[in-house]
Amino acid sequence: MTPIEIFEYKQRWKPDGFSVAFHSDWDIHVKAWLKQLDKTEWIWDNWTGVYEHTCYFEDLTVAQAFTKFLDEGHPRARIKKAVFDGLPDK
Repeated sequence: MTPIEIFEYKQRWKPDGFSVAFHSDWDIHVKAWLKQLDKTEWIWDNWTGVYEHTCYFEDLTVAQAFTKFLDEGHPRARIKKAVFDGLPDK
């Protein structure tokens, strides 16, 4: 996919995607984790709040894996609960 095709694809799924906010101090760890994913599966949004970045994910299972990564490896990284917290894992 070309960069514009990737951008357009992400814009199509973003309204129905799953967001996870995290503390900006943990961005290096988050970027390292995101490298395992395809570029079309996530969107990075800088400074969505005070000391906060947000990642949007196309797939619920990926978003849940990301929150598990944060909760287990970096428990202070998450600022607030995600909308899908408490949903059963797929």
